[in-house]
Amino acid sequence: MACPYFCPTDPLPASTWPGKLRPPLGEPYAGVCRARKGEDFRPGEDFLVDVCNLGYPALTCTRFPRQAGPDAVRFSVMADDGRVVRIAYVVEKGHASYENGFLEYDRAANRWSSRKVQPLLERQAEAYLNSYLRQERATRAAKAKWSKVSGSR
Repeated sequence: MACPYFCPTDPLPASTWPGKLRPPLGEPYAGVCRARKGEDFRPGEDFLVDVCNLGYPALTCTRFPRQAGPDAVRFSVMADDGRVVRIAYVVEKGHASYENGFLEYDRAANRWSSRKVQPLLERQAEAYLNSYLRQERATRAAKAKWSKVSGSR
C-alpha cells in the first residue's frame, strides 16, 4: 500500500528494500509528497522507504492531512492476456475500502484504455504497471536463458 499522496517518479535501487516483503508498487520508488496542495516535497530516502512507499502514514508523517480521507492504495494485476493488463486498485481508509475499481492498459497502444481516475492514482498505477512489466521481462529472459542452457545438454 502506497501513501495516497505519494507521486512515484523513479525506482529506487533494490538495496533500499533489503529483507522486506515485495514493495506495494512492485519496487521501491523515489518520488514527491503531494499531501499539501500545490507543493511537491521530496522526502529523504529512509522516509520514502518506511512511509511513502508503505501507506498508512497518518501516525508517522507530519505532512499527512488530518482531515478525513484515504490513507493507502493497493494494486494487483487481475489479468494479462498479452494484449491488455487489467489492474485492480483499492484506495483505503483505516484498512477499509474507500474507493475501488479497475484500470486496463492496452499494450499495443501503450496507454490506459480504461476510464480516467485522478492523476495521482493513475501515476501510482503506472509505476505499479511499469514494475510489473519489468519483472515480467526479467522472468521471460530468465526462462529463455534456462531453456537454452537446459536444452543444450
